[in-house]
Amino acid sequence: MTFTIEHFAYFALAWLVLQRLHVYRAIRRFEGVLLFSFLLYRAFHAQSEDQSILLFIQQLIEFVLKKISITCPCTALFFQDLAGLVLLQQFISFSYHVTNWNFHGLSKFVTDYGFNLVKDLPFVKGTLEHEQEKLEKSFDKDLKIKSRAIGTALTALPDKGMPHDEILQLIDKTVKKENVVWEKGHLSGAVYGGQKDHIAFLNQCYSYYSIANPLHPDIWPSVMKFEAEIVAMTASLVNNGLETICGCTSSVLTSSHLSYSHTSQPSFPLSFSREAPRASSSRSRHTATTIALSTTSLSLR
Repeated sequence: MTFTIEHFAYFALAWLVLQRLHVYRAIRRFEGVLLFSFLLYRAFHAQSEDQSILLFIQQLIEFVLKKISITCPCTALFFQDLAGLVLLQQFISFSYHVTNWNFHGLSKFVTDYGFNLVKDLPFVKGTLEHEQEKLEKSFDKDLKIKSRAIGTALTALPDKGMPHDEILQLIDKTVKKENVVWEKGHLSGAVYGGQKDHIAFLNQCYSYYSIANPLHPDIWPSVMKFEAEIVAMTASLVNNGLETICGCTSSVLTSSHLSYSHTSQPSFPLSFSREAPRASSSRSRHTATTIALSTTSLSLR
C-alpha cells in the first residue's frame, strides 16, 4: 500500500478528532504499541515510492495552505520551520531521557507497561478484584480486629462528650498494653530511641508547641530556627563539607523519603546543566525508600 499526502492528512485529522473523544483515554495506553507497529510495518513493507514522515509533514503543510488559498512562500517556510523545531525539540528530549535511562529497571518498565495493557481485560480484572478482596479480608482479620477490641468505634460526635479523666484512663490503659511489644524487644524498625527519660523530655518539648503552626514563622520564629538547626546539624554529618545541602523535617519516614524524591526533580524536564537526579542507597534500604522512588522518575545509582 502506498501512502499519499491525502492519506496522511486524513490520518492526522482523525487522530486530532480522536484525542477529543472520551474513548481516547482507553486507546491511549496502546498508543506506543500502535506507533511501534507502524514503524515495523514501514520498515519491512517499504516500497520505492513511499515517502518518509518528515516529507509527509512538509507536504501536509503545503497541502493545507493550498486548500485555504495561502500561496505566500514565507508562510509555508514559517510553518515548516515550526514543525521542524517541534520535532527537533522532541528528538532532543527523547535522546536526553534515553541517555539517562536506568536500564536496570527496563524489566520493571516492560512488566508494568504490559500489566497496564491487560489489567482492564475482563478475566484479568476479575482475578485482580478477587485478590483485592482476599487482601482486604486479611487486613480486616489482622489489623482491624485489634482496634475494634479497644471499644466501640465512634463514627459521629457524641451527644455528650467524655470527661478528661476518662479519656486519659482509656489512653493510658490501651498504650500500656501496646508498648509491651517493643519494650520487650519484639519489634524492629518502628521505635527509634525508647528511653523513658528521653520520651518524657520529648513530650515536654512537644507540649510547648502543641498549637504552633510552622506555616506562620512570623508568629513562631523559634519553630523555623530550631528546624533549620536540626536540618543543618544532620546535613553536616553527611554533606562532606558541601554547604548547599538542604532539607526539612517531616512527620514520618515515608513522607521524608517522598519529600526528597519530589524536591530533587529537575525544575524543567530537559536540563543540560546537570545530570538527571539519582538516589544513592544500600541494598538493605528501607521499604519507604523504594515506595518514594516508585512515585517519581528517580533512579538508583
